[in-house]
Amino acid sequence: MIAKIAALMMGVTALATPVQQQDTDVVIRAGEYENKPGKRIYVDQNFNVPEGIELRKDEDGYFISEWDINVKLATKLAGYLTAYGINTELQISKDKSEDLNSAGRMAKAKNPKIYLSIHHNYFQNDSTGYIYFVNPGDMQSYACAKALSNSIKDNPGNLPEWEVREQETRYIGELNEEPGDINMLLEAGFFSNVNELETIMDDEQIDFIAKETAKALVDIVEDYYKEEI
Repeated sequence: MIAKIAALMMGVTALATPVQQQDTDVVIRAGEYENKPGKRIYVDQNFNVPEGIELRKDEDGYFISEWDINVKLATKLAGYLTAYGINTELQISKDKSEDLNSAGRMAKAKNPKIYLSIHHNYFQNDSTGYIYFVNPGDMQSYACAKALSNSIKDNPGNLPEWEVREQETRYIGELNEEPGDINMLLEAGFFSNVNELETIMDDEQIDFIAKETAKALVDIVEDYYKEEI
């Protein structure tokens, strides 16, 4: 199977017809949880916020939560996968009890073939681009992540692609739980960069990332089914 999936790294093509639903689950998780301290960026109260993203307020001012963006993208992606005939579970965490490692354990209970967690990065205010993370030494997930990464290179927001990284830290604790046979985490852009924030919230950008990622996942799932037959 690894060799077959590695071939996807050369380019992902959407299926002409949907894959028939089978007993394999894909779990899509919207990373983080609502009202998580620190996972927010403060903006002007007149900041243009698209539909589906909430302009929130606390004692320090108006802010946008990473969780809201994660939920919007993850929900869109799960919707496309379901439309393509893939048995998909959407996981949305509401509080700290469902964060990171616990989220991985919750997903593992669904016994998915593929686990993909959607996040947006927070670092320097001029950081830019998207990146996939996988567990160290997991070449099957690495190949799949590379295929998914390649599928969104031509995104309308022109966000640059970072190389897929193998990383074992508490930062990706949910992956360390190994919820599925294939485990990946996408940081779909830097919401700490106000200019990039506008891009990653844009409806066209979100729809592109969701649709093209779903197409690539369909090919991966189809390959997985062929291996099991």
